[in-house]
Amino acid sequence: MRVLEIDIGNTFIKWRFIVSGVVNSRGCAEVQNVDSLGRLSIDVSAVDRIQVSSVASEGFNSLVSGKLVAMFGKDPWFALSSDELVGVTNGYANSSELGVDRWLAIVAAWVEFKRDVVVIDCGTALTIDIVDQWGCHLGGYIVPGQVLMKRALLSDTANVECNDLAGDQEIRPGENTRQAVKNGIALAQIGAVYTVLAKLRKDSLVERAPAVVFCGGAGELLRGLFELESFWRPDLVFEGLEIAARELL
Repeated sequence: MRVLEIDIGNTFIKWRFIVSGVVNSRGCAEVQNVDSLGRLSIDVSAVDRIQVSSVASEGFNSLVSGKLVAMFGKDPWFALSSDELVGVTNGYANSSELGVDRWLAIVAAWVEFKRDVVVIDCGTALTIDIVDQWGCHLGGYIVPGQVLMKRALLSDTANVECNDLAGDQEIRPGENTRQAVKNGIALAQIGAVYTVLAKLRKDSLVERAPAVVFCGGAGELLRGLFELESFWRPDLVFEGLEIAARELL
């Protein structure tokens, strides 16, 4: 079985090509131009199935679908958020309002750990979702990601520059404005996660320390700034997409 999996986010289109259960190739391109999917033809010649997770508009998804049909002669299957999947219950009153990438990451994390889980997806936005040991999604938080924080600050502030984001193991007070911005953004991200974890303990929403799982483009960097046991799962959305397709197709 040759399966092409595609994750369309707010900033990037990511894909991986699986042959007989093994990742054969993968790639990434900016989401701004649907023609970037043409790069797939370099590594993928034929597919049996195309599975897609997308937070893009219906119009963009239609363009993607047409492009994929033209390239491979296969209609892609688009995953959707649902009320329940493999024992995980969606915490939103209207399940369709939960971004499908968040939903798939939540499902994959719970299926792996089968215990209280906090899923931290570090992309254009920083999303923090909580799932208890019984698979009940308790809701989540959405805050601006590192790049959005940087863009918002620099666009409305004169004489401030920040060319990179904090990657040090220890976030110290900045000794110049560039460092202060860079480290302040990282501190805000870290503070958001620590606050959520503290609130879980205070409100007794979980019975024991949850598994803390990071994913997303900036996830590995952010994870390195925490002084707690955690897990790095860069393919969490793809893994959830795989589960959904297995159950629903």
